[in-house]
Amino acid sequence: MSYRPATIDPEGRTLAQLLRLDGLPSKVFSLSPAIGRAIVRLWYHYLAYIDPDHEMTFMNYGYAETDPHAALPVLDREDEANRYCIQLYQHLTTGVDLKGRDVLEVGCGRGGGASFVTRYLKPASLTGIDVAARAIDYCRRHYRTAGLTFARGDAVALAFGHDSFDAVINVESSHYYRSMPRFLAEVRRVLKPGGWFLFADFRKREEIPALRRQLVEAGFEVVREANITDSILRALEVDNERKLALIHKRVPWLFRKAFKEFAATPGSASYESFSEARWEYSSFIMRRTENASPTHPQTED
Repeated sequence: MSYRPATIDPEGRTLAQLLRLDGLPSKVFSLSPAIGRAIVRLWYHYLAYIDPDHEMTFMNYGYAETDPHAALPVLDREDEANRYCIQLYQHLTTGVDLKGRDVLEVGCGRGGGASFVTRYLKPASLTGIDVAARAIDYCRRHYRTAGLTFARGDAVALAFGHDSFDAVINVESSHYYRSMPRFLAEVRRVLKPGGWFLFADFRKREEIPALRRQLVEAGFEVVREANITDSILRALEVDNERKLALIHKRVPWLFRKAFKEFAATPGSASYESFSEARWEYSSFIMRRTENASPTHPQTED
């Protein structure tokens, strides 16, 4: 695939400049959330140009069991290519029965996870929201599954009433939010009493205790917490060949290094941040508690 600058509009050229940065995810992670969100929106804008065949439906790092005897999900043939990304959702939903429930995914990206949950776990409905208009446009065109809908939405100002959902899913998205406390307050507000909050993301290792405290103070009971960094690293390794092939197939050579950073391929700064334990990836299964609802904190930009 050749790169023709004239085919990319001004917003795309802004992203092209950003994509020349080495270690881009590391840099974005250390910048303000507002800058991070802007880059993510531009990222989805660019994906619309380079992925006409809908091969990039998942954006998470993936999950691979480190126990060789662990049971693996049985997937349809068309889902096998995305097995490790799917397994992150499988890990997060294990032990929670979503069948017949109303589910919200905040930060649905290109919809691969929402599609998997809808087709395999059989909720009554699943609504996926994302701040990136391009991502939502893609999802609305690409998915035709009963009960699955998509809408543009802000994680810290959810456009749903109180007690609307039985479960909220949030995967590898919250580190860009402008206010984690406000996001958590919104999740609690839209969850029904006793509803499930299924959360997975990474932070700098020294920030994990503060994250755990935020979750509890927001009104959630932690049912299961796991440090899954080793499983994330394993997925990055075993899925590397597929990701590299996709990058070389779809991405102009000028931007390949940046894409490898976003994908955290082995050897990238992002991968090293996990392997050297500077970043830690955690998953939490939580329930909304019955005690006093938290008030909305001030937005933290």
